[in-house]
Amino acid sequence: MLTDERTADRAASWTGLGICSLINAPLVQHGKLSAFLLINDGVVRAWSEDELAFVREVADRAWAAVERARAVAALVEETRALETLNQVGSALAGELDLDRIVQM
Repeated sequence: MLTDERTADRAASWTGLGICSLINAPLVQHGKLSAFLLINDGVVRAWSEDELAFVREVADRAWAAVERARAVAALVEETRALETLNQVGSALAGELDLDRIVQM
C-alpha cells in the first residue's frame, strides 16, 4: 500500500488506522460495483497469488450467500402474498352463493 502508486498518496490515513497492506476485492455485478471486500494487515507485505485467489474466492462466496439470502427473502414474501390471496379468495368464495350464480 505504501509503495503502490494507486494508494501511496493516501497512505497516511490508512497507516493511522494500523493498515499497512491492503487487498481490495471489488464485487461487480452487471457492470456495476455492488460491494467490495477489504483485507488488511498491520505490516507491509506482498500478498501471494494464493492469498489473492483465496480472498477472491471468499468475496465470490460471500456475494453468492448475499444473493441466496435475497432470493429466499423474496420467495418468503411472495409465499406470504399468495397465502393472503388464497385466504381472501376462500373468504370471498364462502360469501358467494355459487349455486345461484351457476343457475344464472
